[in-house]
Amino acid sequence: MRMKRLQIKAENVTDQGIFTGHASVFGVVDLDNDVVEPGAFAESIATGTAAAGVLIFGQHDDRKEPLGRSMELREDATGLFVKGQISDTTAGQDYRQLIRDGVLDQMSIGYIALEYYIDEQQVRHLTKLDLLEISIVNYPANTEARIESYKGGKKPMEPKDTKSKETKEQTTETGLTQEQLQA
Repeated sequence: MRMKRLQIKAENVTDQGIFTGHASVFGVVDLDNDVVEPGAFAESIATGTAAAGVLIFGQHDDRKEPLGRSMELREDATGLFVKGQISDTTAGQDYRQLIRDGVLDQMSIGYIALEYYIDEQQVRHLTKLDLLEISIVNYPANTEARIESYKGGKKPMEPKDTKSKETKEQTTETGLTQEQLQA
């Protein structure tokens, strides 16, 4: 019997550079003593500067070329949801790798505060914002703003294995553990 060995390369797997997450989270007093209120982005997304999407930068450095552009912006119960794509440029490739590696997983927004009030604790409540840009950053003001998924590589925030040791050791009729069956 003749045998042939076939070697398969994963050349058709592409890195799309698409990520999703929350660029701003409502109700969080950030490091600048600001809190974004629900509805703050509504007008900007509907008819304002963000209506056609916004540019995505690295570290708010708008003096350099952008990394990409938002594909979807909307408010949800958590905050400002963004689906964005990082372009296949030299800088974009670097950021894609850092996101895949889980090194960069936080976001920040650039905006103009159009309406706000300051409460008795001197916290500024942002009620209407003109969204200008979203940045992938090392240190965001709103520490809850995160990249939650990434297409084109492993997700940086994959859930940890929550199975207990007992669950892993349970065997089936074959005598194999669930982990062995999955492998």
